[in-house]
Amino acid sequence: MFGGAGSDGRRQGGCGRLASLFWHQCYGQQRGGSSAGGGGSGGAVDCSAFHDDEPGSQVTFTVTNHRATPIYYYAAECFERFRVGPEGGDLGKADLPSAEMTCEEAQTADDWPLDCHGDTAIEIAAGQSATFHWTGLLYEPREMPVACAAQPENPLAANCPRAVAVQPGGFEFSLQLFGAVTCEEGPCSSPIDPFTVEQGFTYPGDTAVAIAVD
Repeated sequence: MFGGAGSDGRRQGGCGRLASLFWHQCYGQQRGGSSAGGGGSGGAVDCSAFHDDEPGSQVTFTVTNHRATPIYYYAAECFERFRVGPEGGDLGKADLPSAEMTCEEAQTADDWPLDCHGDTAIEIAAGQSATFHWTGLLYEPREMPVACAAQPENPLAANCPRAVAVQPGGFEFSLQLFGAVTCEEGPCSSPIDPFTVEQGFTYPGDTAVAIAVD
């Protein structure tokens, strides 16, 4: 659903909204342009400071399930599926859920997501693979003046992420997976038995990274 005008050691890095809060609780562990303007009491606002960086080259992560039973990962609506961080540094938000928007998107959006399908899970059957794509951007939280938003009542505008391009170097990909889910009615949900898989890579040197789940 959408709303709009007239409707309604190493450690984890910065978080945003429910997705990152859940990630931190269940997954996060301590580990060793052009300008737009608006008026306000302080004068003109430089909204271009909240514009996203341009994406870089794409790297594809292929996760293959070598187990005899299915494994699962979160759908991309409510939760970030994976994180990326510099080698030896903090894991950052690398996957923006569809229920969120960046600050730049909020500057032009006339509507916004109101809800999502909670903890819907996607299956990777035994012997099958799933792919995830990343273009060298990490989403860092910002506090954008409401004057920059296309719709001041947009609840996602004030505390929104900005996509920031990483510098070349060594990185680590980290994906949260689950061993079981509930599939009674509708989409499978309520995943349990969480575990993580991680893989180092070089960006932008590596364009394809294979990850085995044994």
